[in-house]
Amino acid sequence: MLSMPPGGEDVAAGLVVLAHGAECGMEHPLLLAVAEGLAAAGWVAARFNFPYREAGRKTPDPEGRLEAAWLAVTDTLRERLEGRKLPLVVGGRSLGAYIGAGLVAAGVLEAEALVFLGYPLHRPGIEDGLRDGPLRGIDKPMLFLAGARDRMCRIDLLERALAGRPEREIHVLPGADHTLEGPRREPGVREKHFHELADVVRAWLLRVGRRPRRR
Repeated sequence: MLSMPPGGEDVAAGLVVLAHGAECGMEHPLLLAVAEGLAAAGWVAARFNFPYREAGRKTPDPEGRLEAAWLAVTDTLRERLEGRKLPLVVGGRSLGAYIGAGLVAAGVLEAEALVFLGYPLHRPGIEDGLRDGPLRGIDKPMLFLAGARDRMCRIDLLERALAGRPEREIHVLPGADHTLEGPRREPGVREKHFHELADVVRAWLLRVGRRPRRR
């Protein structure tokens, strides 16, 4: 699903691809809010489903298949954009962004920046066996939106994993867990909260120099 900027792709700052988490699809309201917010501010924003989600299954595909899906999506988008090499921002929720980060760290996927809407640093409440390998292999700007109560990403462990990384920022959400939702989850409050998070992503991309081009 593509969200296009008002001036079209010719004036876009770049392409932001948002992958979903393990238990949600591309229709997740946070992904939608971020995609719409970035498109309104001048980016082409894309969302996609991994094969297991598209097939209606709950269990994620093996990692290799998730990686293949990420690469297939970026190839398809390049064709859709008729070969225009827009700067790529890799991002999304939890599992999806983690898979994208692994491809960037391995040099398979070329990205200008990465946005993590909840990073799965460790298993819920189990803080050994950190999934910090991709983070240590990336030298691009990285933004982390992290809940202060996230049982899958203890903030001090994330800061330690990012030590020495250039242009990295952690935006901590008080009271939020891995869903990045606040303690109040009424539909109206939730929607407003997600749009506020979209503003955080947009402002950060502007700060690190990914600005929309003008005619």
